[in-house]
Amino acid sequence: HVWLRSHGSRATASPHPDCPPRQKWHHLPPRRPYTGRLAGDRARVGLGQVKTTRTTTMASDGPIYLGLDLSTQSLKCTAVDESLAMVAEVAVNFDADLPHYATTGGAHLTPEAGGLRATAPTLMFVEALDLVLSRLQSLTPPFPFHRIAAVSGSGQQHGSVFFAHGARDALRTLDASQPLAPQLRGHFALDDSPIWMDSSTTAYCRALEAAAGGAAALAERTGSRAYERYTAGQIARVARERPAGYDGTERVCLISAFLASVWVGDYAPEDVADGSGMNLMALRSDPPAWDGGLV
Repeated sequence: HVWLRSHGSRATASPHPDCPPRQKWHHLPPRRPYTGRLAGDRARVGLGQVKTTRTTTMASDGPIYLGLDLSTQSLKCTAVDESLAMVAEVAVNFDADLPHYATTGGAHLTPEAGGLRATAPTLMFVEALDLVLSRLQSLTPPFPFHRIAAVSGSGQQHGSVFFAHGARDALRTLDASQPLAPQLRGHFALDDSPIWMDSSTTAYCRALEAAAGGAAALAERTGSRAYERYTAGQIARVARERPAGYDGTERVCLISAFLASVWVGDYAPEDVADGSGMNLMALRSDPPAWDGGLV
């Protein structure tokens, strides 16, 4: 399958040296007003249950485009046909459907002296993907997986995932006949991913700005002053306060690239727009690249 960025169809070069130098991008038809009539049944049920919308396209032979949105509270999956008519929609609510992770609003929130520490269990994201695909598989009539032409994905902004050493090999050898979660368990250097609500890295943000010559200088280099939720401050905190986790890290990526990596079975490059929200990318570089001094 081809991975499509949900917020654009522009092909972008990867700033990471070991990422594929080129990706294949497919362009969806331009959006136009929907004038058709939904056929089939429509079921809308309570929180945490399957929500489906199906149209007559389920019985046709045209291509289907699958979209995944890994947000703060849920993982949603929508399938549309070439005319953008809805084929199916399923969702997993983290609190209701995966209660063993004990999240509130999809997160673990811990007040600290330096601010609010906000994380989400990384394996929860993987298990949610298992459950979403299982729910697609359970639809009646059966969902036509063979018609999927392309997959699109988005992830909650600024959240970061720390892959452990050996994770790339695990991604490359995933068994499609088995659930993902058991295969990726133990392959994250941190069990909890810092997410966008975190405000606990103020000291590291000020240090980064000072090293860059001030907040304005950092904004000139990376596109913004240092913010607590951005990846640079989060990495600095992990390196200083959780050295074992940092030393055990093979790859740090945003949640959007994490979702793409699980889907394609290898490390996926960061999207340039997403990467500009990390305080690590050289904003004016062409082609896009990481700022070596800040890294």
